[in-house]
Amino acid sequence: MDAARLMFTVAVTAAFVAAMLLMLSAALWWRDQRLTARLARVGAATQRGEGPAARLAQGRAARLMVALSRLSAPMRGLHDSTLGLRLANAGLRGERAPLLYYAARTLGTLALPLLVGLALPGPAADLSPPALALAVTGLAVVGYLLPDLYLRLRIAERRRQIREGLPDMSDLLLVCVESGLALDAAINRVAREMALRSPALAEEFHLAALEIRAGARRVDALHNLAARCALDEVGNLVAMLVQSEQFGTGLGDALRVHADFMRVRRMQQAEELAAKIPLKILFPLILLIFPSLLVVILGPAMIRLPQFLGSS
Repeated sequence: MDAARLMFTVAVTAAFVAAMLLMLSAALWWRDQRLTARLARVGAATQRGEGPAARLAQGRAARLMVALSRLSAPMRGLHDSTLGLRLANAGLRGERAPLLYYAARTLGTLALPLLVGLALPGPAADLSPPALALAVTGLAVVGYLLPDLYLRLRIAERRRQIREGLPDMSDLLLVCVESGLALDAAINRVAREMALRSPALAEEFHLAALEIRAGARRVDALHNLAARCALDEVGNLVAMLVQSEQFGTGLGDALRVHADFMRVRRMQQAEELAAKIPLKILFPLILLIFPSLLVVILGPAMIRLPQFLGSS
């Protein structure tokens, strides 16, 4: 019991120190952001990439983030292609995205056991040392896996948004091509028009248009688009566009066939979801609604049943 109280006291002290460090880093980050914004307003005309604002961005908050990320990042391959592709699939871009990911893993590993210990001091103090060590280890593992779970959920949500906006994008791309626009201009126009309907899909097409405008080959930009979206529907569209460009076939006819296919596919998906409704509603009916109906219908009869049997 004394060992458990000692470990609990150490955990509370570590939690206090970690909270103070986080508050200090947040205050320093806020100060750096305010200084950066002020310098950007004052010297916007003469500011360069290596100016004061860029140096302030690498201040104490950035160094703290790098230090936290080193505790979870592998020795090699911090900016490996697999993690970069997953972050791009989730819509998280930038040089600091891997650092933020590993820093979040470190914070989750350290902060989750401390937060649970502070929220439940009584049960934590009553645990035996082996049980306390097991609980701390389990919470640390959960905190380590939470950023990966968040990344998976964000990727799934972004793919859902892209999949829902793809049929409308195919129709709009067909209209732009048939009206006389080239494919590059059509992609740029689609990116602007789809910003309200599907921001995720518009962002991906806007990045593809920027790559083409920067000098990249159209085929490479389209393949990068398919890699960032990581969807079979986008891959089929990109393959169709690449084949139309390589073999010189009519782009309008190919887009019309693809748009018809996407509309039929969306209708089939809606019918599939509608067909699943009776099966999904069956268990709530059996577990929740039918017992309530039985109580309402048979309740009065069951109350009067003893009186009826006694009178007879």
